Amino acid sequence: MTASPRFPFDPFPMGWYALGWADALAPGALQAQQFCGEAVVLWRDHSGMAHLQGAYCPHLGADLGRGGRVDGDHLVCPFHQFRFDGSGACVATPYDGPPPKRACLHTLPLVERNGLLLGWWHPDGAAPHFEIPAHDMDGWSPLRTVAWRLRSHPQETNENAVDIGHFAAVHGYTDVAVTAGFAPDGPTFSASYAMTRATRVAGVPIGDIRTHFDATAFGLGYGFVTARVEAFGVESRHYVWATPRDGEHITLMVGNQLRFTGGPVPGPLRRAVAHAIGPMVFKEYQGDVRQDWDIWENKVYAHPPALAKGDGPVGPYRQWCRQFYVDAAAGAGRNQARAAAR
Repeated sequence: MTASPRFPFDPFPMGWYALGWADALAPGALQAQQFCGEAVVLWRDHSGMAHLQGAYCPHLGADLGRGGRVDGDHLVCPFHQFRFDGSGACVATPYDGPPPKRACLHTLPLVERNGLLLGWWHPDGAAPHFEIPAHDMDGWSPLRTVAWRLRSHPQETNENAVDIGHFAAVHGYTDVAVTAGFAPDGPTFSASYAMTRATRVAGVPIGDIRTHFDATAFGLGYGFVTARVEAFGVESRHYVWATPRDGEHITLMVGNQLRFTGGPVPGPLRRAVAHAIGPMVFKEYQGDVRQDWDIWENKVYAHPPALAKGDGPVGPYRQWCRQFYVDAAAGAGRNQARAAAR
């Protein structure tokens, strides 16, 4: 898979990506997906461990995502009943003699974190070199999520967190101020802003509200923004998980949860109020994300960009992104070789 003509970089940058919710994959269940240009299967063995492996049987190429099944702690091919364990090794066949040593499934790192199944991708198959931290969920309302299929790239959707100019132009904020500059730290970055916008709750205008935003990203596939409205003592987490699929499309999953830490809501009622208004806050968040859709799906990557004062740290962000790509020519060759082998 070569780079998209819209973007002059690898469509599959290395990193951790959300493949679904952990509780949606029961013991004995199997899910077929496309992940970074590769057909894969997610499955959970009966002892409770989840696995992420290439979908094509190394024996004679059957698609394990179509008719494969989980039996105990093994994945069973529908074509000849070859059995594979969580490491990808073939542990049994219906024939006499030992299984062929070369019959191994491509196995990718997978972790369960913050309720998600997170798969690791590296074009060379290298092991993960950073982790996604566990989030403190104490006092937060239930996490609400929605997923969309978009024609875009994780670097593009992630760039919104540092594109200060679009906060006013697209989302209608005013008085945008940087409260903490773009701060890269290896595979992570943080940045903080404050801005004002006319706000409604349940369709009722409540005036211009000043919100403080703290953005954090872990690679290009996992980010979230904590929004604080100090006047009401409320915090809201806005999650963004962008997962590359086929080189042209991503799954963009967003989530939201909130909590009260003070303000006019009495302590004993804070959890109940957070639960009650959570759906309304999530609806507003989805509306904000949808405002970016048409731009994401139709823009190209301008390089070098004709940046202007007020754009924000777009240039430093793009420099930070380079660490998630290997050499472009070598990467294209690897992807072509993988495609030819399937």
